[in-house]
Amino acid sequence: MGTSDGTASAVSGRARYVAEIAALLWPPPRHVTTGSGGPPAGAGRPVREYLLVPHAREPRLMLPAPGRPGAAAVLGFNKDRSRKAGLLSHALAIGLRSGVGGPLLRDRVRVYDTGAPASTPADEAIADAPDIEGYLGRVLGAEVMIGLHIGPDRANRKPVAQVLDRAGRTIGYAKIGVNELTRELVRAERTALEKLAKHPMPTVRVPSIAHTGQWNGLEILVLDPLPVWSRHSALSHDRMTAAVAEVAEVDGVERLALTAAPYWDSLRSRAAALDSDAGREITAALDRVAERAGDRVLSFGAWHGDWTAWNMAALPDQMLVWDWERFGTGVPVGFDAVHYVTQDAITEGGVDPRQAADEGMAGAPKTLAPLGLTPDEATLAALLYFAELGTRYLTDRQDEAGAKLGRLGAWLLPVLTSWSDRVS
Repeated sequence: MGTSDGTASAVSGRARYVAEIAALLWPPPRHVTTGSGGPPAGAGRPVREYLLVPHAREPRLMLPAPGRPGAAAVLGFNKDRSRKAGLLSHALAIGLRSGVGGPLLRDRVRVYDTGAPASTPADEAIADAPDIEGYLGRVLGAEVMIGLHIGPDRANRKPVAQVLDRAGRTIGYAKIGVNELTRELVRAERTALEKLAKHPMPTVRVPSIAHTGQWNGLEILVLDPLPVWSRHSALSHDRMTAAVAEVAEVDGVERLALTAAPYWDSLRSRAAALDSDAGREITAALDRVAERAGDRVLSFGAWHGDWTAWNMAALPDQMLVWDWERFGTGVPVGFDAVHYVTQDAITEGGVDPRQAADEGMAGAPKTLAPLGLTPDEATLAALLYFAELGTRYLTDRQDEAGAKLGRLGAWLLPVLTSWSDRVS
């Protein structure tokens, strides 16, 4: 892990992230160790043990030690992934459930209680819980353990804990904000879900809030699980865009000239406030758009903000959609659909990001036609989407966090500049 190649960097980054998160979720008097060794001197009483899959050098999952909870967690984290991932997950789940898989996974996160404090009386504040499991157990009224997915480096990476009871049943998902950005995103998702609960959609179903609160300086949002175990159906483009339309209409749709819309002032000011060459490129592209098409009328409505295959599940009569932290209103209709096809091409199709963005622009008239957009409106909406996405990545400092798509000069900016030059 001392080399400077990309693989080694990713390995050390994931391992470092596990150590950082463990220290937040199990603070003193808890003591946390990572790896395959035994307890250090003075570690205290063992409290909990988690498996690191596949190993401590490059952990992807942190699962409750062998048994039904660990098996349930590994299956939950790989829902709707590739067939190969599904087969591997089922094999691992069988091993964990039977107890055979435990000895093969030597690397562990072990939690010890160094102070052995007395149990907190039931009438004391929930915030006095000694660790994250104690806190979640009190607010949910059950003895719980958690499973964590260890994602790639991103500025907005935060723990999303699958909360399981002793029998291995998933009783919730806990979003945990650990720094300024992720705490704000957790609060934003709470606000979005509260709004959406008052405006239910015909087929799009969102999670309900089980609990919100703060613990150990962290922002906590616990959501009831959506029925992802139900029978799934194929997600056609028509059905996807119909769901996009439902979301767009949640807060009403308004037709406005581009530069007369509040959204335009917001996007332009946010881009202009970015003190970087990339920010100036986005601002210049927007100025060209305003000069050439500022009086063009567009439809403005709501969007999910991260409309992707991994944030949804299609049932025969419903669309289950989660991760609403980027939800917003008053944006050009069509943002979600362009995001979906572009991110799907990059993540699932393996398309080069610059090519995917260029094809997202070129294909916008076809992508957005089911939403009622003319070809000119669709191209303009897609152009504004990429300006919005670039502004988001720069604001969040995704490049500094090591995010794969954080280097906008390699893919997004050239496409944004090229297509803004073509606006007539």
